[in-house]
Amino acid sequence: MATSEDLRSAIAGRWRPIVQVLSATPVVWETLRRLGLEWLPSLSKLPLGALALIYAAVFAVVRFPRISLSITRCLLGRQETRLSDTPLLFRGARSYTEDEPLPGRKAELARCRLELRGSPFFIIEGESGCGKSSFVQSALLPLLKREYTVVQCRVNERPLLGLYSAILGKTVATDEAALTSELILAELGERRPPSPRLIIFDQFEEIFLTTKDVDRVRFWRVVHDLIRDSVTSVIVVTRTDFLDLVLKLSRDVDNDQNVFDLGKYFTISAFARTKAEDVLLQILQPLYEGDPVRRDEAEEFSKALIAELLRPPRDNRLCPDDEKSVLPVEMQIVGLLLETRGNDMLSAEALRALGGKTGLMQDYIKSATDFVWRRTGVSPAHCLLVIRSLVSQFNTKRSLSVLAVREITNLLPRDIARVLDAFAAKYLVRVTIVRDGDQDEVVYELMHDHLATILSEAPDPTLQKVRDAEARLAFWREHTRIAYAPKKEMMSRVVNAVRNQFRQPIPIGECISLRSYAASRVDRELIDGNLRAFGLKAAIVVLLGILPVFFAFRSLTIASGFAIIPDAFQTAEAYKESGFVFSSAKQVPWNSREADLMVSNAQDAKWPVVRFFSPQDIGYFSGGPSDLPANAGLLFMARKEFNEIRSCPLQGYRAHWFPPDPPDPALKKEVIEIGDVFCVRLRDGRTYAKLVVTGIEKHKIAFTWVYQRLSFLGFY
Repeated sequence: MATSEDLRSAIAGRWRPIVQVLSATPVVWETLRRLGLEWLPSLSKLPLGALALIYAAVFAVVRFPRISLSITRCLLGRQETRLSDTPLLFRGARSYTEDEPLPGRKAELARCRLELRGSPFFIIEGESGCGKSSFVQSALLPLLKREYTVVQCRVNERPLLGLYSAILGKTVATDEAALTSELILAELGERRPPSPRLIIFDQFEEIFLTTKDVDRVRFWRVVHDLIRDSVTSVIVVTRTDFLDLVLKLSRDVDNDQNVFDLGKYFTISAFARTKAEDVLLQILQPLYEGDPVRRDEAEEFSKALIAELLRPPRDNRLCPDDEKSVLPVEMQIVGLLLETRGNDMLSAEALRALGGKTGLMQDYIKSATDFVWRRTGVSPAHCLLVIRSLVSQFNTKRSLSVLAVREITNLLPRDIARVLDAFAAKYLVRVTIVRDGDQDEVVYELMHDHLATILSEAPDPTLQKVRDAEARLAFWREHTRIAYAPKKEMMSRVVNAVRNQFRQPIPIGECISLRSYAASRVDRELIDGNLRAFGLKAAIVVLLGILPVFFAFRSLTIASGFAIIPDAFQTAEAYKESGFVFSSAKQVPWNSREADLMVSNAQDAKWPVVRFFSPQDIGYFSGGPSDLPANAGLLFMARKEFNEIRSCPLQGYRAHWFPPDPPDPALKKEVIEIGDVFCVRLRDGRTYAKLVVTGIEKHKIAFTWVYQRLSFLGFY
């Protein structure tokens, strides 16, 4: 609130020139009248009562500092602040460190220090984003270092190895199974510090997300023995929603609480409204220091921002109308978003213009995703999938390597590393190096647990699509788990596996829309299995639809059969059946002008067996009755099997007698034999048939034939 001291500062700093001008006004006024401007009224003639009333009103108004400062801001306007005038005010998701003052926690520090004194086991708990790590690192740690030798340890999937490395002060490559209480106690005995040792387990909830229950209990037994058998104290820093797991783990190891005294704890709470406003003003102090008008603007901004950040208790068991609070990390993130736009945006008007907390959070996700997309070329949806892979199923952060993220997202390792490094440049991701056997491994984690909440709640459209896809995938996972279960207990595995290949519980449109969001191996197998089942069923439907059409079409275009054609000049009856028409599968007279192929042994029967005759209106036979009009031909397919011929060549056909008379030395074929295969160009010169000789005598020949009405399709 503005005070009288602020008012005096405003008058001294901003109103001094104006007051000087107003003080000189009466003298200037009378001087002008004496110089000839007698039409100006004399100040001495003004009613004394009116002057007294004006002075009284002014005196009454300026007694209220808020009104006075508002008038000052209205008349004189707002003085712009250059970026170079002030240091960085907000931290975003980064915790305060040991050499940085933590605003708003002096009272909590005093109470916690009092509770902690003389306690070998102590728990500090609070909800995600309330500032536990900042409280320990910035406020508590400097005091503890005066009395203890402090060892800071982060638990992970190998907690004992992490503890052993933290005690030694270096990364150790050893088998965790070989680590025992005796070994660690022996190491502590050799490395006895000048002051009692204190181990701080920050973010202890990670042990429940990364370590199996057997390993957790073994690790906690080792910690129990360290406290009991050595001069060692332990502080556990954990989230409130994991406190019940910490208590259960401690009771499982030390049910009598001889070492793990669960009554020793301290709770870090989020800020109430008034305290949040005071803390925010303390953060903004470099902006208004020594200027009451700017302080008034800062107060207005702090009230507007805190009103946006107030939220009801997250515990569903509490009444929503309970006192609302503000998370420090959320205040830091929103403040940083405004500050990065310029210090002039740290005002109530700018906050409202940007859409308040909702608009800023949406911009927070969008700007970070756009930055990563522009820097890496990876699509925004895949960028969000990568960073969301760092969120556990309990909406907490977790540490993953690039290969572990690849198992979840199925993206290229190179793209994953580039995306995570780009998010690290925006202070959303922390990059650390851990020892894995004999090699160093780079792992990534979110800068703060609250970022997991932001990724779940921020109303960014792209992120909303990802969340919606994840919800739909979760539904289909549960639905298909039932659908893929065998209907009968005694059903064979083979039959059930075959049936599963054709099961498609997810609609094809849903599969296509969800496929790009299927990050885990289980989800990808689920979607790909449904797509495969759809493909199999579609193939069966297409085959069932196409095959009848194919065979019907084939029956209309392909004809086949068997024919016995007699020698045309043996008898008069044989003459009438010596020609063959493939398109109608009928035998016609030699001179019918319809035959595609005729058979004869000449009028004097001089050849040992009959020969073929292909009518064509050329050469010696041009103009004959059987040749008008005709363009038939015969092609001997040497060394060819009948069924091997899929289509007939377009060139090389011989007209008239085959074998020719007189013989052609190049043909090397003087008589027709059983098994000979021929391609026949029909009378029209455009369509073809094939035949194989199955029997031959002096006055007749038998053959099997296939005819294709559409030559380009071949004999299929």
